Amino acid sequence: VRRQWTAEDVCGNSLNIAQDITVRDTTPPSFLVPADTTVNCGEENNFAITGLPTLITDNCSGPGDIESGIFSETIIAGSCENNYTIKRTWRVVDECGNDSLQVQHITVIDTIAPAFSQLANDRIIVCMQGINLEEEYESWVDFHGGAVASDFCTIDDDLEWRAIDVATGLPVGSMPSYSCPAPSDTLFAQTVDFIVNDGCGN
Repeated sequence: VRRQWTAEDVCGNSLNIAQDITVRDTTPPSFLVPADTTVNCGEENNFAITGLPTLITDNCSGPGDIESGIFSETIIAGSCENNYTIKRTWRVVDECGNDSLQVQHITVIDTIAPAFSQLANDRIIVCMQGINLEEEYESWVDFHGGAVASDFCTIDDDLEWRAIDVATGLPVGSMPSYSCPAPSDTLFAQTVDFIVNDGCGN
């Protein structure tokens, strides 16, 4: 800014002197960082839940000339795949490039169990020539009796399946032993529970 100063005495004699004023903006804006919070898996990028910077002010720039956003994120591993903490650094910068940084911690937890979209089907294997009973049984177990499940946080291929013999409470292994010929038309019968877990034990 060039400012002209004029000095004049009582007789009308005057003197003009120019003053150059250099204006610099070196003060960063200020803001209120979102509070630390805990959210369910899948909500960590929902800013309606985790929050955004507020009360953004600057000594020179107006609201429309101040930018805010995520500067960086660091993932801190937790007790399982879907339990972790995000160290989210927010940055607010004015039109002169002055910026201020603040950190928000977001704790992500997974407490929701997988859900079945298709339940297991009963399986009747007919003993007849050309049928391998062991292969038919093991195929039924390997494909979880036709059950299908999905999880909000864990991809389908990473879900953990178990097949439990209801009578013994033990994991299902090979096909139960049977005698042939059988005293009835049923060689063996078994009730199996198919259990699916996500990466955090739900």
